[in-house]
Amino acid sequence: MPVGEMQHTMQNFQRAMEDKKQAEQMESGKKNIEAGEKFLEENSKKEGVKNTESGLQYKVLTEGIGKKPAATDTVETHYEGKTLDGTIFDSSYKRGQTTSFPLNGVIKGWTEALQLMAEGSKYELYIPSELAYGPAGSGGMIEPYSTLMLHKIFQKSLHFYAAFCNTSIKWSKSFLTAWFRLIVRVSFP
Repeated sequence: MPVGEMQHTMQNFQRAMEDKKQAEQMESGKKNIEAGEKFLEENSKKEGVKNTESGLQYKVLTEGIGKKPAATDTVETHYEGKTLDGTIFDSSYKRGQTTSFPLNGVIKGWTEALQLMAEGSKYELYIPSELAYGPAGSGGMIEPYSTLMLHKIFQKSLHFYAAFCNTSIKWSKSFLTAWFRLIVRVSFP
């Protein structure tokens, strides 16, 4: 078989495999969309469950007394994430330590929810797929269009202030070396 023909055959095979995978994702996605919509509809009627305009649902377990983070803050939390069937896909509790991350660097549902939470709060979050991982899913455990449930404790905001406090410049043989001492201040907003 000539090289050009072989390349064409391989491209067609690859396209067929991609189409098949996409069809499987769509089928799985339809089931997950229906299950998510049904869950969120029933859940919205439960006592204490609040709905935001975006579709995020949450239940306040404990309201903290600290300040609320901004979308650009780095936050520290404990959480456990589950799919609708109860499968735990991630848990900082199991790892035995909190997790820190920039609030604007996570799924939309987390960003929105954490901005509602004061430091020390404990919430249950119910995140529709469009505020979670959407059509892509994540890591094999979260299927496309999955609605997620999270138990989240918002510990604190971490503000990092960088300052060039001690700048030293030293010539060393053929290159310039500069030292910058970075001050990291952890504070509660």
